[in-house]
Amino acid sequence: MAFLRHHAEARDWVVRAALYDTAPITTTCTDREAWPKVERLVEGWEVRGVVAGSEDEIACHPPAKAQLRTWLIANRAFAAYFPASAGQNPTLTHLQ
Repeated sequence: MAFLRHHAEARDWVVRAALYDTAPITTTCTDREAWPKVERLVEGWEVRGVVAGSEDEIACHPPAKAQLRTWLIANRAFAAYFPASAGQNPTLTHLQ
């Protein structure tokens, strides 16, 4: 979490919440304990994006990834992924 916070703050992004989910990676977003808070923050325009180590940490299977991306587009939000091995360069999914 500190790694992700560091990268977000280095880009002057304000971290509103740090959520950690212990569910297996194959668990769908809707079945994850922390996901309803993510939805409330994004859909309520309290945050404009989601930061994670990889897209697989949020959505593991292709249909779930498509659903996540559609949800991001609908909410004019972005996702930034900072794998520990990538150094300073995130993978951005900026959808408008």
